[in-house]
Formats: sequence, C-alpha cells, structure tokens
Amino acid sequence: MRHRFPLLITLSGILLGHTSLAGYKEDLARLKHREKSIDAELARFGIQNSRQPDPATIQGTIGAAPEAKPAPPLYQVHDSFTRLRTPAGKLLFGKTLTRLVVGGEVSPAIVLLHNGQGLFSGLRVLGKARQSGTPGRLQIDFDRVIFRSGKVAMIKAGALDQAGAYGLEAQVFTGKALAVAGAMAASFVSGLAASQQSTSPTSFGFSQVQPTGRNAVLQGIAQTAADQSKRLIEESTQEKPVMVVEADTPVSVYVDEEVRF
Repeated sequence: MRHRFPLLITLSGILLGHTSLAGYKEDLARLKHREKSIDAELARFGIQNSRQPDPATIQGTIGAAPEAKPAPPLYQVHDSFTRLRTPAGKLLFGKTLTRLVVGGEVSPAIVLLHNGQGLFSGLRVLGKARQSGTPGRLQIDFDRVIFRSGKVAMIKAGALDQAGAYGLEAQVFTGKALAVAGAMAASFVSGLAASQQSTSPTSFGFSQVQPTGRNAVLQGIAQTAADQSKRLIEESTQEKPVMVVEADTPVSVYVDEEVRF
C-alpha cells in the first residue's frame, strides 16, 4: 500500500504528459493548416510569403537547435565595377573639368562627378560636345565612365544645366555681324561706282556707257565690290559660331538608359 501511491502518481504523470503532447501536436497541426490557408489567400492577391521556415520544423524535432551557420570571413573584397548598376533616369551631379571650345566640329568633354554619390563619387564621365539646335546652347553626349581602377564602362547619358534644361548655356562668338556689315559696304561701293559712269544716248533712244578709261575703272570697282558683297553674304550664312563653356561649370548627367556594369 505504501508503494502503490508513488506508482499511481507516476502513471498519472505519464498519462498527463502523453495527453499534453497529443494536444500540443493537434494545436500545432491546426496552426499549420491555418497558416497554409492564409498563404493561399495571400497568393491569390499576388502577395508572397516572406516568413522564414522554422529550423526546428525543418529538422522534424520539437525544440531542436538550429543548424550552425559558418562563421563569416575576417575580410571581404568588394568590387564596385562588377556590382554597379545604374537605372534609367538617374541624375549624377558634377562639373566640367576643362574649358569647352566648340566650333563646327565636335569637341571632347570631361565631367568630374561630385562626392557623396556612392560608387560614382569622384568618377569621370567622358563624352562629345557639339552645338545644339537651340541657339546659344551646347549639347554633350556622354558614352564612357572611368573608374578609379582605370576600367572603362559604356554609358548613354546627356548633359543638363542647373535648371534641368537639356544642354549647357554657352558664350557665343561669331563674325556674322562683321561679314554682313562688309557686304553692305561693298554693295554701297558697287552702286556708287556704277552711278558715276558717264553715258551717252544712242540712235535708238537708249543710253550706253561711254568707252573711256574713267568708266572702265569705275566698272571694275563696281564689279569687284558686287562680287565681294556676294561672297561675304555666303560666308555669313555658312559660318558657324564658336561656343565656349568655362571650366568648373555645374553639370547634371542624365542617364538615358539602364546600364549594368
């Protein structure tokens, strides 16, 4: 009788333990079923489940320790060139490194990017500067990025000014005004020389220039001045102005297409 009570207490504990374990398993199975139902409803709306699986559930044991992860290395080398990605529409801010003088031909342009722009800090962007279709503005098309390691990556971008307008405002130097003034002066001389020639009437009632030495000199002056006026007018219409953008001019580099380096 004295040993029966401890035996009954032990058996009762075992039965209660089995009952608690069975209830825990039922609750766990119910929770898992509910979780799957919620995930299915979220998937219908296009929402992916971002929860990480329970390590204890993966190993199939309750309360088991998670799998040990390998220790991280003491140091790791990062290569910015292989990891760099530039989305379309990104703006990079910098300044012109050299003075740009652009006439009828394209001119190389170098832009130094400012610091504080991540992997692009302090890099150089190379491109070609040419006269824009808008009077008084310079167009720059960038095609290369130079990294600190010396590697070159291709890029498609354009230049914007501080106001966000396409191109850069430039100083314009042209000789068209002098050419037009010279053409007008030559035309005046030609007309004056032609008017000073002496004429005589003919038998048919018309007037003709008298074949004298003075008239020949005036005729030559009038013809030469007329030819010079025509040449100056043609040069003024064909001449392209020289545009100048000083160094250290603020530039915004607009990335036109996504680039993966």
